[in-house]
Amino acid sequence: MFFAKVLLFALVLYFLYLQVKKIDLMAFFEIQLASFSSFFAALLLVFANQFFEFLKWDNTLKTLEIKTDIKTKFASYMAGNLSGFLTPNLLGNFIGRLFYFERRNRISLTFLTLVSNTAQFVASMFFGLIGILMLGLPRDFYEMNDTFLLLLLLFFLSIFLLGYFSLFKISKFLFQSKKWMIRILDEVKMKSNFLLKQLIFSFLRHFVFSLQYFLLLLAFGLHLDLESIFYIWQIYFWSTLIPSLWFGKLFIRESVALWILGQITTQTEIVLLSSVTLWFINQVVPALIGIPYFKFSKK
Repeated sequence: MFFAKVLLFALVLYFLYLQVKKIDLMAFFEIQLASFSSFFAALLLVFANQFFEFLKWDNTLKTLEIKTDIKTKFASYMAGNLSGFLTPNLLGNFIGRLFYFERRNRISLTFLTLVSNTAQFVASMFFGLIGILMLGLPRDFYEMNDTFLLLLLLFFLSIFLLGYFSLFKISKFLFQSKKWMIRILDEVKMKSNFLLKQLIFSFLRHFVFSLQYFLLLLAFGLHLDLESIFYIWQIYFWSTLIPSLWFGKLFIRESVALWILGQITTQTEIVLLSSVTLWFINQVVPALIGIPYFKFSKK
C-alpha cells in the first residue's frame, strides 16, 4: 500500500507539472489583491474552520465522558493539528491528542477520532456528488446519460450515508471478539446522537472552507458566480479520493484545482495561488501553532 501511494503521489506530481507547465510564471508577478475584504473574510473564516473541528473533538470527549478542562482540550486539539499535518490524509490527528489522556482512554479516543475523520470524508463526498449532479462530470470523462448519472450518484450517496451511520454495527461485527470494542460501543450507545453531531459539524466545516476557497479566488481577481461553488465541491471530492503522503493535500488539491477550474477560466495562476494560500492558512499555520503543544511519551 505504501509503494502504491508513492506511485500514485508521483503520478499526481507529474499531472501537476503538466498543468503548471501551461502557466506563464511571469503572470504570478502580475497578480494583485483585487479585493482586500474577500481576502480578510477568508482569513477570519480560519477561526470558524478550526472551531467546527474543535467541536468534533469536544463532542468525542463528552461522548466518552472524559472530564477535563478547556486548557487541556485546546492543547490536545492543537497537538493533533501538528500530528495530522505530518501524516497521510491528515488521519494522524489522534496521535498528538492521545498523550494528554490516560492510557485506558486512548483506544476509545483513537477509534472515535477516526470515526470523526470519516464524517469529514462523507461530507466531502456528499457535497462533491451534489457538484457533479449540478454540473456533470469533468470534461475529460466520457459523456454519460443524465438519468444514469443521477441514479449512479444517488446510489453512491446512499452508500456513503448508510455506511457512515452503520459504522458502529460494522465495527461490532468485525471486532465482536474484542472486549475493548464492545466497551467503546457501549459507551457510545449512551450518546446515540454522536454520529449525527459529527456529521453536522463536518458539513458546516466543509461549507466554511469551500467559502474560503471561493473568497480567495475573488480576492486575487478571478470573476466568479455562485455556480462556481459546485466546481469547488468537485475539487474537494476528487482530492479527497486521492491519498496523500504528508503535509495535508499539498500538490494533490492544487493539481485537481487546475484540472477542474481550468474548465471555466484561463487564469490558472490565480487558481494555483489561491489553493496554496488556502493550504497555508488552514493547515500550515495551525500546525505551526501546535508545535509547542506536542509532547511525546515520557518513556
